[in-house]
Amino acid sequence: VMCSRSEGAAAPLETRQKLQVKVCNKCRGISVVRTRSLDSYCKPCFLRTVIHKFRTSLGKLTLRNDVKVLIAFSGGARSRALLSMVYEGLCGTTRFTLRIVPVIVFLDETEVVTADGRTKAAWRESILATMKATGFEHHVFSHDALYPHHKGGFAELLQSAKTHTAREDLLHFTRKRLLQHAAETLGVPIVALGDCATMLAVRALALTSLGRGLSLPHETGPEDCSCPNVRFIRPLREHSAREVGFYNHFMSNQVTTLPSLTAKMLENASIQRLTELFVTGLQHNFPSTVGTIRRTADKVVLRNGGSDFACVICGTTTGTAAAQASSLRNARLRAVPSAPASTEPAVAPAPIAAAAAA
Repeated sequence: VMCSRSEGAAAPLETRQKLQVKVCNKCRGISVVRTRSLDSYCKPCFLRTVIHKFRTSLGKLTLRNDVKVLIAFSGGARSRALLSMVYEGLCGTTRFTLRIVPVIVFLDETEVVTADGRTKAAWRESILATMKATGFEHHVFSHDALYPHHKGGFAELLQSAKTHTAREDLLHFTRKRLLQHAAETLGVPIVALGDCATMLAVRALALTSLGRGLSLPHETGPEDCSCPNVRFIRPLREHSAREVGFYNHFMSNQVTTLPSLTAKMLENASIQRLTELFVTGLQHNFPSTVGTIRRTADKVVLRNGGSDFACVICGTTTGTAAAQASSLRNARLRAVPSAPASTEPAVAPAPIAAAAAA
């Protein structure tokens, strides 16, 4: 039986919402943005709050001074906000003592996007112009760098996957491998990703649905050290997608968003797309949804003394030893060629042949 609230008990909350919806929670001035039901800010206070979250996340990661950090840039809202915060920390007006040496890397995925050549060229030029405007060192890498000998390139390899869920999964982990390749090629030990809290909550549920719960610490945690020579960090993991959008709006950041693999498809085209719509729908009515999912995923930890066998695609160690994994054993048994069938007539065993002669 669920309890019910009377109208008198609900009135203070409604009154509070009406009173505070136009009042900044920090300076008590006029608010212009509301990130959640009762979180209203004016423009200066909102920008300070977003930058403070960014500084706090970086402070917890204990980065060395003047260390090179590779900024994974795709032109989208999240990576654009990450690049803008790094720029403001080094060259902007806020100057919050950010002591890193940024190196921007753009992963050119226009080859796997369904669009005409002129549109792809415009996207590419817009992203390159944004990188050049920062004055930072920047590079462009393509997925074909990981598959130089594959006929048809990465686009054909991606289309060989049977389902949209498998394609999105393959694209996600290939991005990670390509960023690792770029970091190792450029000699950069750290890669900064633009994963925000909303995206991490969606990924946590999607990975659990796909049976990849063991990879949650690497895929949703503040940092990912599964790669031996490269460390992945997520400075925006405390920011919601709504906060990222408002930040780009207030900073007048130009965003170039490439369509996803399941764009203009049904909501159940893939598990990832269905999970994203489910989480964002809940977040609209229940503002604590994203935070609850992300905090729950943070409780998943890897046990010490696990297997040293790592997956060649996602890099996650297996939960059991390789020799005891039933799937691997079955694959090995199927790979063993069976003995060819004999063309000679079968010879009956000796007791049976003697009985037949008698």
